[in-house]
Amino acid sequence: MIGRSSFSSAIKIVVLAAAALVLAFVLLLFFLQREMIYFPRRYPVADVARALPPRWEALSFESGATRQFVYWAPGPAAGAGDPVFFVFSGNATLALDWLGLVRAIQERHPELSFALVDYPGYGQNGGYSTRASIVAASLQARETVRRRLDVGEDLLRARTHVVGHSLGAAAALEFASRTHPQSILLLAPFTSLVEMARKVVGWPMCLLLRDRFDNRARLRELAALSPRPALRVHHGDADRVIPVQMGRELAKEFEGWLDYHERPGVGHNDLVSDLAAVLDETRGPRLGRALTATE
Repeated sequence: MIGRSSFSSAIKIVVLAAAALVLAFVLLLFFLQREMIYFPRRYPVADVARALPPRWEALSFESGATRQFVYWAPGPAAGAGDPVFFVFSGNATLALDWLGLVRAIQERHPELSFALVDYPGYGQNGGYSTRASIVAASLQARETVRRRLDVGEDLLRARTHVVGHSLGAAAALEFASRTHPQSILLLAPFTSLVEMARKVVGWPMCLLLRDRFDNRARLRELAALSPRPALRVHHGDADRVIPVQMGRELAKEFEGWLDYHERPGVGHNDLVSDLAAVLDETRGPRLGRALTATE
């Protein structure tokens, strides 16, 4: 028979082993969590600038001691006061994945210009993505576009509109809360990344999250502005990545300001391919004016 002391020692060993496994899992989750959030890809061609359409430019700048790029797509008929859209992609998407879509939009709305933002570590950018590095790079990208246009801060703010999809919706709101654009269009936004993490790893593991994108908090900051930017949210009810309930929660909290559109049968990435139609649905004779119009 096993003695009482031997049994007690065996229990202690099992408990210690279990604790070690839990600790190892927690440490793994803490240090590797960004690999679960960001999925950087590189462009397949070495000379990206040569692969761009006519008039497009790859504007380079420094952020975090690394070289970054923002892709500038001026509208064929853009004038000095026409809209400039800063576009922020989802976590597995590159800025130039929007290339065909932007060209299709500009065929119908040649007055619109676009600045497509890649995150650190994505495309041909150096560095690594974190919330802080994305915010810093996006603000520097805006400054690079401002210099390219050779306009003052007030004029650029009056022309600026923001589009963000998925994780890019959070990046767009971080950008918007600091730059105060005329309008914001969010495609499939989450409420906060902590709440998304809770759905994936549960509580209290979600509290280990390091990059705490919080769309609710940024929207509250923007709601306090006077005037507030026009705000529209589109979310598909067939979204399998970010639950449509999160879009509904934001719509409820910011009712009276947030213009919510729930799209039946539309999945997570379908919203991006449908962007041209989404923009066409806006009111008014000119898209830029329609996006800033409120009722």
